[in-house]
Amino acid sequence: MVPRYDLDAALLGRASKAGAEIIEGTAVTAAVEGDDHVEVELGGAGTAGRADGPVGTSSTGGTDGAERMRARWVVAADGMWSPMRKHLGIAESGYLGEWHAFRQYFTGVTGAAADELVILFEADLLPGYFGRSRCPATRRTSGSGIQRGGKVAVTEMKALWADLLERRHIREILGPGAEGKGVHRAWPIPARIDTMVPATKRTMFVGDAVGACDVMTGEGIGQALLSGVLAATEVIADGPRGHSAATRYGAAVRGHLVADHRMSELLVRALRHRKGARPRSGWQG
Repeated sequence: MVPRYDLDAALLGRASKAGAEIIEGTAVTAAVEGDDHVEVELGGAGTAGRADGPVGTSSTGGTDGAERMRARWVVAADGMWSPMRKHLGIAESGYLGEWHAFRQYFTGVTGAAADELVILFEADLLPGYFGRSRCPATRRTSGSGIQRGGKVAVTEMKALWADLLERRHIREILGPGAEGKGVHRAWPIPARIDTMVPATKRTMFVGDAVGACDVMTGEGIGQALLSGVLAATEVIADGPRGHSAATRYGAAVRGHLVADHRMSELLVRALRHRKGARPRSGWQG
C-alpha cells in the first residue's frame, strides 16, 4: 500500500503527461448546465492570470470579475459532499455516510503486521473491523472501520482506538516496539452507489461523489478509478450514441459496480453476528 498523497501525486502526474492542464489552488464556486455544455465559475489563487482553458473548453471573465469556464463535460471527483451536486441542486441534505473510518501510521512494527495484511473482526465492532497493512519503507498503517448506526457510535471511535491498541492479541500483531506516529484521523465513507444519482445532462459523478465505496469494507480507491474510466470511455470518448450521457453512464455504473455492492450488503448481514464472522477451522483470510 502507499500513502494517499503519493497515489494522488502519481495520478496527477499521469494526467499532466497525457496533456491535461493542471490548475491548482482553484475551486468551482458555481455551475450551470446547458443542453450541450456546463459553465463553471472558478475562484481561488490558481485562476489569476490564466489565459485559455484546457482543450475542449473556453475560459472567459465575467462582469463581476469571476472567471468562468465552459466545458462540454464535467467529471466530478469532488468527494462525498460533492460541491458540484450542490451547485446543480441534487445534493442530499444531512447525508453522513454509511461507514466511518479511523487511521494512524506506525513505526517499529515487528509482529505479524510487519509483513502481512491483517484484518480482525472484533466482536464489539461487528460488522466493523480492525486492519493493519504495510506501507513503503518502515511505516505501517493501522485503522478501524465501523458502520454508522451499528454497535459503536461515531463519537466513541477515539476512545475505542486507544482500547483496541491495548488489546493483547492486537499488541502481539503489532509487536512490543510499535509506536503510533503523527495524528490519527477519522472520516466518513459513502457506500450507496445503488441509490445515488450518477449523472446529470453533462456532469458525471465518480468515486465518493457517487457513493462508490464497498459497503462491507469501506474500500473505495478501486471503485473510484473504475468509475472515472467509465465516465471517460462510455460517454466522453464515445460521443453521442442515441442515449443521453446520464443514461449511458448510469448503465455502465450499474453493470460494473451495483451487483458487487448488493453482494456486500448480504455479507454485511452475516458479519453483524459472531457466527457469521467466525472462519472455518483451517481457513485464513
